[in-house]
Amino acid sequence: ALEEARNNRQAVLEFRRRRLEAEQAVAAARGQSGYNFNLQANFGLNKQDNDFEQVYLSPFSQQNRVSVGISIPIVDWGNAKAQVRRAKANRDLVEVNVQQDEVNFEQEVYLQVMRFNMQLAQLEIAAKADTVAQKRYEVTKQRYLTGKISITDLNLAQSEKDSARKSYLGALRSYWASYYTVRRLTLYDFVNQRPIIYDY
Repeated sequence: ALEEARNNRQAVLEFRRRRLEAEQAVAAARGQSGYNFNLQANFGLNKQDNDFEQVYLSPFSQQNRVSVGISIPIVDWGNAKAQVRRAKANRDLVEVNVQQDEVNFEQEVYLQVMRFNMQLAQLEIAAKADTVAQKRYEVTKQRYLTGKISITDLNLAQSEKDSARKSYLGALRSYWASYYTVRRLTLYDFVNQRPIIYDY
């Protein structure tokens, strides 16, 4: 179940994305410290005149411009190193948070699978108790009809039968709720042995 949850859940991709974003922030902080080189080129046609008719009579005057810029920090008072250290500290914090989220994710799946297994055992016990209570009631009813026991004993057997049936139905409900919780956590159909895929 845990393997299927790792393969199918979006949370696993979210963990990876958070790690990559933290690494990207460190790389960006490293890249922003140091030299910067800018190249900009403009080309355009421009014509102006006070008289509107004269604007389109003569050829346009050309406007060409190329600019190159280099930025070299002489003194940044350790700002670049501080940005890199902050980015690394943030990356480490993200890593710790992601590791904790992964542990929580795995524990949630593990505990839900354990709960499901316990629900299965409880369902089997409740089914046996329901069967025994039903048989006891039938025997008690036959003994009452033959006059061997009182109505009080019959009522007690019926009450125990109803209680056992109620317990069985509660265990059945808990079993299926637990089963579908495991399915939701793993996004895997254990009956058909395939991942659950939704078409949107």
